[in-house]
Amino acid sequence: MKRREPTVSKGEGGYQIAEQEGLISSFYKQNKAVRVSFSGGLIGIFLGSSRGRVDAVLKRENAAGWNLAEVIPDNPNLAIWLLRLVFLIVTLGLWTLSTGYIFIFEKPR
Repeated sequence: MKRREPTVSKGEGGYQIAEQEGLISSFYKQNKAVRVSFSGGLIGIFLGSSRGRVDAVLKRENAAGWNLAEVIPDNPNLAIWLLRLVFLIVTLGLWTLSTGYIFIFEKPR
């Protein structure tokens, strides 16, 4: 007996797969992007906890039903680098913005 492959059709907001037996599975997902940033400078070195910040964001989003799909490193532009330099000069090296991550979360609708 030869098994036939399921047919795939694009629907509104996602894809639907109709299997031979007549069962229909829908893969509709919502996405959400969350920026996680850290403290830089001397305060960030001695008092900053990157693991604590990441754990807090993951626990909060998981409690709301979101699942982590992807982690993208934040890629700042020249203006952000100059702003960081200004913050370091004004605060005498104590604090500045630091590079973080963008977490992509998803959950079924």
